[in-house]
Amino acid sequence: MTTTLSVLIVDDDPALLQALPQALRLRMGGVTVETAHSAAAALERIAAADYDAIVTDIKMPGMDGLALLAEIRTRRPDTPTLIITGHGENELVVHALRGGACDFIQKPIDRDYFVGALYRAIRAHVLNRKVKARQLALEGCADQLERILQKLEREPRTRPHEGAHPSLSDSRVADQLARFQLALADRYTIERELGRGVMATVYLAQDLKHHRPVAIKVLKREIACALGPERFLREIEIAARLNHPHILTLHDSGDADGFLYFVMPYVEGESLRQRLVREKQLSLEDALQITGEVASALSYAHSHDVVHRDIKPENILLSGGEAVVADFGIARALTAAGGDNLTTIGLAVGTPTYMSPEQAAGVAQLDGRSDIYSLGCVLYEMLAGRPPFLGATAQEVMARHTLDPVPPLHPARATVSGAVEQAIVKSLAKQPAERFAAAVQFADALGAARVPRSAVRRRSWRWFGLLALGAALAIAA
Repeated sequence: MTTTLSVLIVDDDPALLQALPQALRLRMGGVTVETAHSAAAALERIAAADYDAIVTDIKMPGMDGLALLAEIRTRRPDTPTLIITGHGENELVVHALRGGACDFIQKPIDRDYFVGALYRAIRAHVLNRKVKARQLALEGCADQLERILQKLEREPRTRPHEGAHPSLSDSRVADQLARFQLALADRYTIERELGRGVMATVYLAQDLKHHRPVAIKVLKREIACALGPERFLREIEIAARLNHPHILTLHDSGDADGFLYFVMPYVEGESLRQRLVREKQLSLEDALQITGEVASALSYAHSHDVVHRDIKPENILLSGGEAVVADFGIARALTAAGGDNLTTIGLAVGTPTYMSPEQAAGVAQLDGRSDIYSLGCVLYEMLAGRPPFLGATAQEVMARHTLDPVPPLHPARATVSGAVEQAIVKSLAKQPAERFAAAVQFADALGAARVPRSAVRRRSWRWFGLLALGAALAIAA
């Protein structure tokens, strides 16, 4: 057994309550054993906790083992229960087995036999639970596929029009979704699509093991084919080690039947992009709070040699009054694993509207100052209601990042102080050496510029003092 097991032993004999747990701990590493001296005490424990197995004596004062077995079958019907009986009590054994006991152990107890019987009972229980989970997942997959097929049948069938790509037909998308769900049927159940981008599709799913909603991002097949899956997953592992309150963690990743995917917590709320669409401009206080929290995440990541490479409103999630940065390390993994192959299929990592001049120029070894530039673009947009540089094409936008001066912020937002605008202009310097050396410095400049400093906002700056040295060293390395 590789996972920690929890066992409850019920007996009114103090000697057995001491000897049996010792035998289990010696022969089954990692097992947690709890004891109860009566059926009543056992029922209290069963009400408060779930056990992988229960062992109970059949003869105890008050409620006996058979009555306790009946209660266990009612309250915890899936928990394997073993009965301890005296030698020759065959009739009681028959009653116990008919009542739902999975096995029996006769006194005097052979400790090796006791441990073996308990091991077999738990193993059968775990396997049965996995089979049930997979069966439920497959049934959910079949139901989902049936709904997709019914939807396709209801839709009018038309001939592909000019410019349509047969590989992107609904039938193929449905087939790929069904294959992906089938490959992960024992771990996740996909419920619905949350969003679709150039490189990936995001699904809302249920984590069957931990009983929680998650977001699964699945790379498009052509991108997965262009990447080296092993290298990609290796790079994803680096991002999964990041642990910070303003970074959306990675739960899982893998290659399922050729689909490269990674799993994140499902965050209830909205993205900064959705809020900007609704409000266009944010209050100065909200904009600086969001920037400070993102800068805190960047400081931490940069101190661990991880550069985001795609800071933009779509990757900043707002939940519970705080900002969380998503897709940390994903762009790095795509770049490291795909290399020139991404360019070959017409894809670039990053978003032109928020891309630093050096990233737009194709510099491979970016450092944290590139993310600071992107964050400066996001803050500018939160205050002005539009990004600093716009253009008709991606190439024009990237050229403006490289050549044009930063448009004055004051005409679009007269209430923004000169100190805040000066900090933004420095973050958007064309040369990395002229920007803030670390995200903590950008945050400090913004923090010094706002008056008054509320207690709520001060909480967001506590991370910076701890991370400043590590972030500066990461930039210098």
